Amino acid sequence: MAQKWEYMDIYINASGIWEDTLKELNRMGDEGWELVGMTPARTAIPEEKGIIAEYETALLLKRPKGE
Repeated sequence: MAQKWEYMDIYINASGIWEDTLKELNRMGDEGWELVGMTPARTAIPEEKGIIAEYETALLLKRPKGE
């Protein structure tokens, strides 16, 4: 039978990956998640004077699906 996977995406502020982020990613690695892709992402945030953009990095992770 073919391996089945579960996937998760997380978004990290593009201003940088800091110590707390690395701790969280290491914890996820301990749970079996592995990074399979990343891409820049942009979120529109409504403001009084219009819409501003917040830049993030989207990470796609996968791990074997539990039976």
